[in-house]
Amino acid sequence: MRFMTRPILTPLLTDRRTALALVVAVGGHLLLSELGLPGWPCPFRHVLNMPCPGCGLTRAVHLLLRGQWQQSIQTHAFAPVLLLAAVVLLLSVLLPGSIRQAALRSLESLENRTGVATYSLLALVGYWLVRILFFKTALYSLVM
Repeated sequence: MRFMTRPILTPLLTDRRTALALVVAVGGHLLLSELGLPGWPCPFRHVLNMPCPGCGLTRAVHLLLRGQWQQSIQTHAFAPVLLLAAVVLLLSVLLPGSIRQAALRSLESLENRTGVATYSLLALVGYWLVRILFFKTALYSLVM
């Protein structure tokens, strides 16, 4: 039996301005960190003094883009997922109207059938819990 899920990603991408704001935020953060400049500090980490579910993702994406797959996955297993989401996000901004609408309908259908975005977020939280509970020393040395 599958949980009933609602699309998460499609509503964010439907409004082109929202999608553009997300592209600028994600792209800006990745660019700043690639240039060695500080990006957005993690509020979760600063308030709770522990890594968030996404801690290490920026570094892992950079490693992935450099072709260092093994190091990327060791840093954060969700780097390929984030990169795929960033590509979908960018396409939702750049595609022309009719192609964009067809792509959004397909994405919404995929989300309705599979719950892919919901289950990916749940898997991310599960992955984080495993890292915190069983690999805390390695995780803290990596991101803190």
